[in-house]
Amino acid sequence: MSNSGNLFRRYVWLINTVRRNRLTRPQILARWADAAENDSRLPMPEKTFHNHIDAIEEIFNLRIRCNRAAGAVYEIEGDGDNGLADWLLSTLSVSNAVRESADLRGRIIFEEIPSGEKFLMPLIEAMRDSVRVRLVYDSFRRPDHEPFVIEPYCVKVSRQRWYVLGRTAKGMRTYALDRIVSMEATGEKFELPAGFDAGEYFSDSFGIYTLENVAPQIVTVRVGEGQDRYFDSLPLHHSQTLVERGRGYSVYAYRLIPTFDFIQELLSHGDALEVLSPEPLRRLVAEKVALMNEFYSD
Repeated sequence: MSNSGNLFRRYVWLINTVRRNRLTRPQILARWADAAENDSRLPMPEKTFHNHIDAIEEIFNLRIRCNRAAGAVYEIEGDGDNGLADWLLSTLSVSNAVRESADLRGRIIFEEIPSGEKFLMPLIEAMRDSVRVRLVYDSFRRPDHEPFVIEPYCVKVSRQRWYVLGRTAKGMRTYALDRIVSMEATGEKFELPAGFDAGEYFSDSFGIYTLENVAPQIVTVRVGEGQDRYFDSLPLHHSQTLVERGRGYSVYAYRLIPTFDFIQELLSHGDALEVLSPEPLRRLVAEKVALMNEFYSD
């Protein structure tokens, strides 16, 4: 594993250890000796311990402090108030747990997740320092591996992949970290647009695809009985609202831009879902269903 990946595992371990326990520094360092993340089985020097705390504050915006009044135990100030940090930590923690449990053959079944951790830490550092990076990317659509420069705005997880969103010479683009061949910081500074909010940028998207200067639409779908319980428990999109619940069906509405990945999601539900509106989207889905039907026609 890369040094960046190892550092991230260390940070996640330290945060989770402090969160779950009220420990002093010697107690934390003693636990590190037997931690699964400690591949080398070497002790953590005190200086490294404090360097990790500083890095955690910079990257995750989590302040780990020693509470001397409570017996010199370490705590996280304002824990639970940082939604972005909680989301990122949850993702990394699960990834670590799966990795460390993979040797329990026959007892834990998991999907292979393409790893982008090699470039995750350098990208976050570039975001923190507002520095452009030069990528060589293995595109599914373009055979050449010509390097290009990107201004990294944010990172996001979607469908078991890490992605980076940034501005390039061709505009805003999203790239999967596991398809990055190489990356290097250019040292050139860039300025993040004032008020940029990653959550707001993707709020009208289903996954990682976005369309600039395209307004979101109201999409309604009808779902059969039984499948609607699945939609209730796991909405397709944060804008999902229940419009109608009849005998044997439910109608849901979404406010989003019907991008390629959203259409693929609709098709994945087969005959359990019918697109009601808007009419152009309904026709598009019908055309794709008709084409699929041709594949299986005699």
